[in-house]
Amino acid sequence: MAETNKLTNSIRAAVKDLEGRCKAAQGSDQKTMITQTEALKKKFRDSITRFQQVEKSFRDRTRVRMERQLKIGKSPLKRSVRF
Repeated sequence: MAETNKLTNSIRAAVKDLEGRCKAAQGSDQKTMITQTEALKKKFRDSITRFQQVEKSFRDRTRVRMERQLKIGKSPLKRSVRF
């Protein structure tokens, strides 16, 4: 989780750096850079959203699996084995 946050923050910083370069550019280069930067930002946001969806799905599946295991463990049919 910490590694993911670190990577996300570094990408955000790089995108902000690109935005700064866009403001410094002149003429048609500036328009092109702005368009490309906006497309990059959108793709990054979409990727983060997709990652969060997958992460939530994994947490939900894990929770359901754990609940099922707890029910199995508390089952009255389960016999204790004595050695």
